[in-house]
Amino acid sequence: MTQFDAVAFPKLMDRIRGNWGQGQHVCVIGPTGCGKTTVLSELLKLRRYVMLFGSKLYDDTYDRFAKQGYRRYSRFADVPSWADRVMLWPRIPKGTELRNIYRQQREVFRPALNEIFHQRSWTVCLDELHYICNELGLAPEAAMFHHQGRSSRLTMVTGFQRPAHVPLVVYGSASHVLVWKTKQLDTDGRRLADFGGADRRELTANLQGLNRYEFIYVDPVGLTPPVRSRMSLS
Repeated sequence: MTQFDAVAFPKLMDRIRGNWGQGQHVCVIGPTGCGKTTVLSELLKLRRYVMLFGSKLYDDTYDRFAKQGYRRYSRFADVPSWADRVMLWPRIPKGTELRNIYRQQREVFRPALNEIFHQRSWTVCLDELHYICNELGLAPEAAMFHHQGRSSRLTMVTGFQRPAHVPLVVYGSASHVLVWKTKQLDTDGRRLADFGGADRRELTANLQGLNRYEFIYVDPVGLTPPVRSRMSLS
């Protein structure tokens, strides 16, 4: 088994910056508590116009985005034309019935995605795409963004808990993949190989050997060898 080389996080960010064109998509996969959101926030610093969709009702991790200059809006219609770092995050009263939570989020996200698609040039971050596609029923919109991203200059940054949750359209369009260790390596290793750029057995073996907060970066487009990295959370 070939062990993937270790690359310092700042050097990896430089590498991604130099190879991440507008219209290319990034997929970030890892369980809760692995540091995924921290790394995701660093990735988004590399982009100019970012629209972050907040689907969680109560999540302190979004505070870090506010400190980076993001402003929160409950509706896309309220976003001013000069805004370039936006959290589209509906304010839903406590005690709202679940079906109404789904409905209210859908009513905010669907028209926003439609308008963003026609505006072009945004980087759209959907940290819980599995939830947005399956619970909110926005899989067609997500598929359109991934299919048309390069020609429409729309970049997607999507987050998932497990590789098994990643839709096929994402596997076929991602240009950069960051993945943390999972508990279901047999199943997830097979799915990760669908990205390309890495041998499934080597990828699975290297995932097994990761320490906490370490992740593997895969380049399906450039087909450069995968590497290991880690961002300090201190």
